[in-house]
Amino acid sequence: MLITGWMLVFSLYMAAVSFLQIEAICPMCTSLYFVNVGLFAISLSPRMVRACVRFSRILYSLLAYVVVIIGIAFNQSNDA
Repeated sequence: MLITGWMLVFSLYMAAVSFLQIEAICPMCTSLYFVNVGLFAISLSPRMVRACVRFSRILYSLLAYVVVIIGIAFNQSNDA
């Protein structure tokens, strides 16, 4: 679930860059966004969630996602 969560967050980030900054729609990229959304939805099955969801794990994962996204955004804003 954590890996698919990261894939989902990164796909949303890349979709935002593609649609809002570049203003282009790539069919292959868009299909990968949908694949990542599907994989995340499948990873949320009740059996998998009971096995690996703990509050501390979710909290640390969300914190890591935020730090990575802020780092990527900061790096790209400095490159522009």
